[in-house]
Amino acid sequence: MFHHLSNRIMKYNKFFIPVLLFIFGALTIACDDEFKDTEEASPTVGSDVPGLGFASSNQTSFELDPAENPVLSLTVVRKNDKGSLEAPITVVDNTANSFEVPSTISFADGESTAVLNIPVREGAPTDTTLTIELEFEEQYVDPYFAEYPYYKGNVDLKKWVKYATGTFISDFFEQDWEQDLYQLEDENLFRFPDLYFEGYNLEFEWVSSDSTLAIVPAQQATGYDHPDYGMVYVQPGDEDELTFYDPEEGTFQFNLKWVVEAGSFGDFPEVFTVTELVE
Repeated sequence: MFHHLSNRIMKYNKFFIPVLLFIFGALTIACDDEFKDTEEASPTVGSDVPGLGFASSNQTSFELDPAENPVLSLTVVRKNDKGSLEAPITVVDNTANSFEVPSTISFADGESTAVLNIPVREGAPTDTTLTIELEFEEQYVDPYFAEYPYYKGNVDLKKWVKYATGTFISDFFEQDWEQDLYQLEDENLFRFPDLYFEGYNLEFEWVSSDSTLAIVPAQQATGYDHPDYGMVYVQPGDEDELTFYDPEEGTFQFNLKWVVEAGSFGDFPEVFTVTELVE
């Protein structure tokens, strides 16, 4: 019995093994054809291609006052500075046609940098973020140049009106100084400009008929770059009742928690006392 079974298995093997080898070989050839590695030559760049790009140092987020004739100033660079050049600018996006984008950018012979000034049109929307996207045509681009031939920026038009002058006392820094307080026109949003360091504001919401204050957004950079822990931020402290407006004293008190990525320095009261309201 076992002898006959063995013979039968040997017969099946003689039939199936060649078939399996054939199928495997066919699949291997098909895979080789499907995934065959191909080499494409890298694009060549002509010696007369200027290699235009928008400098990576360009600001991409702006907050501008619509009453001060706002203008975006962008730096454009070129890799090849030989000869004078006037190149067209392609507008990809321009929210509500809010920006007066020049049709070209010009370079004098030997110049590798030019400034593109883009005025914001009078009457541009102030209730939405304005987007501007620009690019250069392919014939002016060097794909090997480090700067991209494309730019996208966002602009918010906001008018801040001076609300008061006063004295700010910082418990965290153990210092005090004269400070201005501004209000976003027709809004309940207020700002201490350049509060602790230049370029860093503290913003909060307040309704003048109420004593409640709330910093917005809930975490804000102070501009203080700690030598060991990096940028220091403030956010609401643990005791909300220690953040309030006192109308009798004319003081705004903010109980702020000072935090870094590694943890917290704790809560500190920061106080602003109004000395003069702007009429």
